[in-house]
Amino acid sequence: MLILESPSLAMWERFQRGEDLRKVVDLQPLLLRWQRCRDLGAQGDGPATPVSVSSGDLAVRRDRAAAVFAEAGPILDRVTTGLTSRGVVALLADVDGVILLQRGGGKFLTAADRARIVEGAQWNEATRGTNAVGTALAEQRAVAVKGRAHYERAAHGLFCYGSPIKDPSGQVVAVLDVSGKLADDDPSFGFAIETAAAAVERVLRARAYSASVPGGLRLIESMLQRCAMAALIVEAPGVITHVNDKAGQIFGVAPVQCEGRSVESLFGVPYQTLCDEALSPGRGAVRVETDVVTCHAELEPLFLAPGRPFAMVVYLEPDVPFSVQRRDEAGPSRRPSAPMMDAVTALRGSDPAFTLAKIEAERLSNSDEAFMVVGETGAGKKRVVRAIHETGRRREAPFVVVDCARLAASAVEELLFGRARSGTSRAAVGAVEQNVGGTLYLEGAALLPSSVHTALAALIRFGTYRRVGEARVRRADVRVVLASDAPRSALGRELIEAMPARNVITLPALRNRSDKVELAIGALREDDPAGDDPWELSDEARARIARYEWPGNLAELFPMIKLARTLAGASRIVGERELTSAANKLRPKAG
Repeated sequence: MLILESPSLAMWERFQRGEDLRKVVDLQPLLLRWQRCRDLGAQGDGPATPVSVSSGDLAVRRDRAAAVFAEAGPILDRVTTGLTSRGVVALLADVDGVILLQRGGGKFLTAADRARIVEGAQWNEATRGTNAVGTALAEQRAVAVKGRAHYERAAHGLFCYGSPIKDPSGQVVAVLDVSGKLADDDPSFGFAIETAAAAVERVLRARAYSASVPGGLRLIESMLQRCAMAALIVEAPGVITHVNDKAGQIFGVAPVQCEGRSVESLFGVPYQTLCDEALSPGRGAVRVETDVVTCHAELEPLFLAPGRPFAMVVYLEPDVPFSVQRRDEAGPSRRPSAPMMDAVTALRGSDPAFTLAKIEAERLSNSDEAFMVVGETGAGKKRVVRAIHETGRRREAPFVVVDCARLAASAVEELLFGRARSGTSRAAVGAVEQNVGGTLYLEGAALLPSSVHTALAALIRFGTYRRVGEARVRRADVRVVLASDAPRSALGRELIEAMPARNVITLPALRNRSDKVELAIGALREDDPAGDDPWELSDEARARIARYEWPGNLAELFPMIKLARTLAGASRIVGERELTSAANKLRPKAG
């Protein structure tokens, strides 16, 4: 769940005045969402007249969401049992943020009515700014918004938790919400609303199976086990939910070990690609690769509506088993073995802003989407991106770094995308084509010339590119990561549109981190074999590290600590004297 905590009133007022708050690193996740609301036209003092729909429009919306309304209503009633005495309301809103149903309230009902948390009121981000309903719709994930994290002043005394409800095809169709006075906030409300949303989704999925096949999921499961072929069921957005014994034999594991995994992790093929193939006229079959065999896969989609599959049955016919030689010839495995240690989890630091960045990194390590990392020079951007690379499915493929600041503008496009053969000039392969299956890290992305923005945006959005001087559109298998010390807004319009705000990780500068001493001790003890007699920092050294501004960030801290440890010799204590000496030795010489 994304949690937007309440900032100070002064910070909210500074943003509303339009002040530049880019240096307030701790608040960047919230500021990004406030900026999105501002761009949508939301007003800090709220609309002159809160937006509501007519009773007739409300009835139409309830009819349109009848399936969700029918299932969510009883579940919402169960959620609110006992909540009335706690002074909160539970809501169901549609995809436009219009409240269709309200339950509970108790002592909060009067305040809820005053804040327009009532049936028919519209709570999307364009009308009311950051709030659990509107922000959950915008982010398509569970959200908590507390106190002054609300964009609208009138909601500063409130908390709200919201969780989107997705239909079986993966589209958001509604949001469940619990709201109340900030003084009555309880994190258990968030758990309750996420659990309720998941329950509604399970019922909708069961109904979709029943509508698609007489006998529903139970009959499909029975047929799957009796099937003479290896077969499995994949549900949107790409989760393997049922595997028969013959498929388990192909994979070399018990069927239960496959269930719950993404189809991409097993086959190396994204779910959307399978859907596209299943819907292509005259197609419905692909070749897929596992760690053990290649298979011919026949795809049989189950539809929620025409053109909208919510699941598919995949029938597998094994081909030729992989050999070691074939793997070497083909390059890295498309589904590498699990890492010995989760590299993202291993990132050190307990500072709240860094912890938030780490949470985003963990989310992105389970994705294959392009993303951006923002932070000052030396703040650890490459360290975080490499950890994401080493944790994700591309970990055994190349990690290629391109320093955009060092490239001439005229050479960038050719270096990235390659050059077509022309006359006597031979064709040249670019970094995208060389880095098959890997991660392409573009350092200093805000400095990229505008001439390359269109091509890079196409690579990010559609996974396609052209060599310079070539008309042929090529497919790329590479994850693009943009890194910059400037915010996403500095990228240029095309790249901003291609790079969603939800995929931006903001790293705090070291001077603003609360864990400077913790990081220094970690660097001091790194690769230290002595368990009973660990390296220590003197009190004076700790005080100096805590108060120093660290203009070079982690890139300054770590080398200084390592050198200071060397200077300390056998004492196993680094004091202020060793730090001063190390700093002097590492300081660039004049002239």
